[in-house]
Amino acid sequence: MITPHTIVGAAVGSVTGNSGVAFLLGFLSHHLLDALPHIDLNNFYHEANVDRRYNRLDYLVIGLDALVAVLVLWVFFRFGSHGGGGYWWGALGGITPDLIDNHPWRQITRQWPLLKQYHRFHHWFHLPTKFQTKYFALAMTVQILVVLLGIFWLAR
Repeated sequence: MITPHTIVGAAVGSVTGNSGVAFLLGFLSHHLLDALPHIDLNNFYHEANVDRRYNRLDYLVIGLDALVAVLVLWVFFRFGSHGGGGYWWGALGGITPDLIDNHPWRQITRQWPLLKQYHRFHHWFHLPTKFQTKYFALAMTVQILVVLLGIFWLAR
């Protein structure tokens, strides 16, 4: 999901005074979050099925998730003390791995040698916590806690 990655990326980015460091920390935080039980579209469809096309429901879920992320970021930017570039660069770094690897253009990008290797690296972080339907409640609980911790950090 987009929301946890952007919120945590913004939170870690907000503590830096450097946009490049914020982006890198957001990027790294993405992989650490992927090692936790979580929910995303790839959990509901087999990751190995690269040829599967996204449908309208997929785009609706992605759109709503992105809207929630943008609204939360905007609220903390507008009413909080997070005016620095690190905030936004951290958020961007937090979602960049999925922008590269997990969205509709993945059929194209995974044919490129470097991005094919990156896919293997990114996918490796998911392996310890491969989603199973019986763990849905745990995965949702972890994801909600991650979002709440990120919001708590931003609200401080």
